Amino acid sequence: MRRNKKKKFNTWHEMVQRGLFLGMGFTEADFERPFIGIANTWSEANPGHYHLRSLAEAVKRGVWQAGGTPVEFNTISICDGMALDKRYHLPARDLIAFSTTHFLKAHGFSGCIFISSCDKNVPGQLMAAASVNIPSIFVTGGYMLPGSFRGEDIVCCTDGRRLFGEYEKGAMTEDEFCDLLNCTHSGVGACGTMGTANTMQIMTEALGMSLPGSAAVAAVMAKKYWIAEESGKQIMNLVKDGLTARKIMTRQAFHNAVKVLMAIGGSTNAILHLTAIAKKAGINLTLDIFDEISAKVPFICDVKPSGKYTVHDFAESGGVPSLQKAIKELLYLKSLTVTCKTLGENLDGFPAVSGKAIRSIANSLHPDGGLVVLRGNLAPEGAIIKKSGVHRDLYRHRGPARIFDSYMEFESLMSKGSFHLTADEVIVIRNEGPRGGPGMQEILIPPVLYKHGLENIVVITDGRTSGTSRGRLVLHVSPEAEAGGPLALIRPGDMIMLDIEKKDLHVEITQREMEKRKKAWQWTPKKEDDWLALYQKMALSAGEGGMVSLSPDKEVT
Repeated sequence: MRRNKKKKFNTWHEMVQRGLFLGMGFTEADFERPFIGIANTWSEANPGHYHLRSLAEAVKRGVWQAGGTPVEFNTISICDGMALDKRYHLPARDLIAFSTTHFLKAHGFSGCIFISSCDKNVPGQLMAAASVNIPSIFVTGGYMLPGSFRGEDIVCCTDGRRLFGEYEKGAMTEDEFCDLLNCTHSGVGACGTMGTANTMQIMTEALGMSLPGSAAVAAVMAKKYWIAEESGKQIMNLVKDGLTARKIMTRQAFHNAVKVLMAIGGSTNAILHLTAIAKKAGINLTLDIFDEISAKVPFICDVKPSGKYTVHDFAESGGVPSLQKAIKELLYLKSLTVTCKTLGENLDGFPAVSGKAIRSIANSLHPDGGLVVLRGNLAPEGAIIKKSGVHRDLYRHRGPARIFDSYMEFESLMSKGSFHLTADEVIVIRNEGPRGGPGMQEILIPPVLYKHGLENIVVITDGRTSGTSRGRLVLHVSPEAEAGGPLALIRPGDMIMLDIEKKDLHVEITQREMEKRKKAWQWTPKKEDDWLALYQKMALSAGEGGMVSLSPDKEVT
């Protein structure tokens, strides 16, 4: 057996490090190659990440073939459907970002390949890539194929809530509902709707951080493994060219991503995530920018929850490159990508594909974007609503406030079935912002409301919701109630006006009355004793991405 040759070392630490690698079976030849980190969020705790261990093997094959030495490491992964305590979902994003950043900075790899799939994990890793700023490329895990129920393609979450409402009404037997559960999740991958998971996989490609055409590929397809291997090869070109993450994630790249977000009618959570990722890249991506872009970019993606098709249909219609081609005139085509080419050069290499899930600008579903920023005396720093998920007849509403001081209080009342809500009321769920929750947990319309025909009731909250939701959900109200924002000051019966077309959200009380209530207002924060306690102390507002800021006074350009 050939032994490793003796080498002269410059430092004691270099000798120790090499010895430790040799103890794991690495050889002397491996040290002649650039070391490439493989940041994997593999887990058996959810289907979005269940297959990522095998995907990492394909990535490593590519690295070896292109002359690199891959070193895989893991971080946590959170699935909003599997993790029961929803307060921990959004803070997990920052925990993933900090832990991955910490590991990469400590080890000094030449580059990194990030492997991830779902809601908080993809943006957490993008935040890390922006922070570390080394050559980086992303391999996203792909989407879950749709199931079939009663002869119809269905996807979990969006269809599941609707059909559970039918079960609650008695329109579906228990056996039928069990059959539904057996087919809503057809296998591994991110839930097959345009929820946060698929939205963020698409945002990664739109930012130029993953290979073109890679976001809309089913997790179980061989193509996903081909892309993974090709990404392993491509990282070596990025290292050779010194093309780091921030050279790709520029201001123009973020504007391109926001344009794609509006065109797909993606998750409202993407606004939180893109804002936080941009801050890590030193770019100030404000709500005003989202609003300006939304007014210019049409909504053209006919995919659930805002449309009628699935992400699989989106993929069959050509995926992200086809959508980008449809809005090509609106994009910055000179933005660099991980191909080491520009976005325009990448798109020139894709043939035009027609499909039912992606429309042209001339045949758009809406002439403007799927997401809208609302303002008014109830949300002076902004609030978000998914306009594409609301029927035009429901854009305007005026009604009395029904106040809930936490989502737990609201959910408890709904579960007891002892509520007496009416369609004209406005449900206000407060104290669920980044600090007030803490954690900004998801606010969901309970299926029991479908039973009573109240699925279109107006909900206003400083919390957030699942990207798979639709309806009149006004989210991310800022400043949040915990900060003494107007949401904390309204009282039961106050008349609230929502006008989506005019982008207006206000409560019909005078400024003098608002100031009077502000003076009398008191708030006692919830006591936490783990990561949530740190998050509560350091989280920025929803309008600033709800991210943990270690230096909140630091300016970004």
